[in-house]
Amino acid sequence: MAVQNQITSLTLEKAKRDRELRNLKSTPGSPEFSIPKSAVDGDTRPNQIDLAAKAQQLFLDAREEWFEAGMDSPFSIGVERMILEFGSLAVDQIGTLVFSRQTPDHVAAEAAKTMGNIDHPSSSEARRVSLEKALCSESHHVRDAAGLGLDSMNDPLAVPALSRAIGIEHFPSLKADLQAVLNHLMSDAGAS
Repeated sequence: MAVQNQITSLTLEKAKRDRELRNLKSTPGSPEFSIPKSAVDGDTRPNQIDLAAKAQQLFLDAREEWFEAGMDSPFSIGVERMILEFGSLAVDQIGTLVFSRQTPDHVAAEAAKTMGNIDHPSSSEARRVSLEKALCSESHHVRDAAGLGLDSMNDPLAVPALSRAIGIEHFPSLKADLQAVLNHLMSDAGAS
């Protein structure tokens, strides 16, 4: 009976978390991600300092989060929403935090994977370049996530960066994974 109660409790907690994530996803422009606009000369672009502060807070909040493959999280939803709303400006801020020594590897890796999974053509180049840089991260977790992100983006322009990364990668399993991404991108490029 106690086991059944634990299972029921875990099921209810998961259902509540899923509802909260759906609510986060369904409220674009919600207050938690609204960025004050600069009032200088009527400029309607987001203030870089405000955007950086929001990105930093998003990364700080994610330090205690655990991420499951294929599952949305408040952090991945936040990264996606920032990029969808602010495009390349957000990618620049997020990319900076991916490389920060203060960012835990699991958070930086999740950000890299999320950047690759977003369907946002206007930030595509900035995201690809950021992921290509992440292939040189000190963390093998981040390098692996960058490879996954580039694979998701399916952009053959990443081929030269992947080739260079494979040449210097010292983890055999990661080298093989990056080679698989390279092969995928090259085969897709040849098919088009």
